[in-house]
Amino acid sequence: MNKLKCSVTTCRHNANDLCELRKIQVDGPAALESRETCCGSYAERTSSSENSCGCSSSPSATADVHCSAEHC
Repeated sequence: MNKLKCSVTTCRHNANDLCELRKIQVDGPAALESRETCCGSYAERTSSSENSCGCSSSPSATADVHCSAEHC
């Protein structure tokens, strides 16, 4: 099972340090190193966050990751 680890505790898709999003966007088209990329799917966790974000109830084995980093 794919489990994408995430240490961004302020993201609404983070559940126990794992991403629950089914479709993940990685941005950084000009990135030359991994640290120059970022999660384009980030959404701030708020008290009114609902699970209507395309999230699964647990980390998905079939997460679709799209990356715009061209020099990877």
